[in-house]
Amino acid sequence: MKSLCVIAVLCSLLPSRANCSETVFSASAESVSDIEKIPASTMIDAILSDADNDDNENFSGCLKELHIDTANRHTLFRAVRLPKINHNENLYFVRPALEPYCHAFYGAHVFRFWLLSEKKKTYKILHRGIGDVLQVLRKKHHGYYDVIIENWTALNSIVYRYHYSGKEYKPALCKEVIFTNKECYAVEKKIPCNR
Repeated sequence: MKSLCVIAVLCSLLPSRANCSETVFSASAESVSDIEKIPASTMIDAILSDADNDDNENFSGCLKELHIDTANRHTLFRAVRLPKINHNENLYFVRPALEPYCHAFYGAHVFRFWLLSEKKKTYKILHRGIGDVLQVLRKKHHGYYDVIIENWTALNSIVYRYHYSGKEYKPALCKEVIFTNKECYAVEKKIPCNR
């Protein structure tokens, strides 16, 4: 039942409920997409060079634990090429793999993810996030897809809709959804995006 509640919440962040089918791609912490591929090692180099020392240390621990050499570290991630927005740029969604599993980029029920731009084999991180669910929408701002990130607890969900500002992704609309009973009755309220 909770998943039905979540779908209704995600749709409520779209300009109108009729546009809920306007999702380009979606992912969650505990599901695998059949279109995920092992990414190029240079893509993962961009992500790990941006990671903090604790993340890199934890990731190195995973490599040792799983007996994976550094040259094959990209096998612990998965990527999905998103539909092209322009001719000279590719966009990718990247996440840690569920199999083989490395705890470095997962939480209790959340996962980390990255949206990357690739021009001439050079990768740039457009957005890094963490959540239970990510949706990439067809709607765009400043040439890049809008995204919705949702974080759940047993009692509520915090939902963020991000727009690209021309320089970075910024939260544009934020809601808290409080689940009040088993029949999926939910109370929604807008909240400040800077909390």
